[in-house]
Amino acid sequence: METQFDARQYVQQLDDGRWIVAAYDEQHNQWYCPMTAEEQRVTGCHTYIAHRLEDLGGSTFSAKSSAMRRARQAYDYKEA
Repeated sequence: METQFDARQYVQQLDDGRWIVAAYDEQHNQWYCPMTAEEQRVTGCHTYIAHRLEDLGGSTFSAKSSAMRRARQAYDYKEA
């Protein structure tokens, strides 16, 4: 049975009320935010990394639903 992807674990609310897609790595005490394809093309990188959510350089969203859509796009992949 296939389990459904839950994007909520990757959607975080910032202090200013906006939403960002990010995953926390407890081992390294860092937040990771995936770059969009355009950001990857321009920078040659794939991820923003910061110790605080507010310091991430990723795209933010005014609506949680938009952030959820971005999280599904960034993290929902099929394992072989």
